[in-house]
Amino acid sequence: MKLHPLSVGGWDLALKDYGAGPLVVNLEEAAEQNRNYRTALWTVQEIRPAEHG
Repeated sequence: MKLHPLSVGGWDLALKDYGAGPLVVNLEEAAEQNRNYRTALWTVQEIRPAEHG
């Protein structure tokens, strides 16, 4: 499993496209261990702006 070159602190979730299948990750733990704050984990198929009403 190839890791992001800037990952530190044991954050070992490989940065790749996981497709439409389910992905289970402890978000709190991943957020605490992520030292590269520009790295994001997208968990939706389409990004849509929030509707304001």
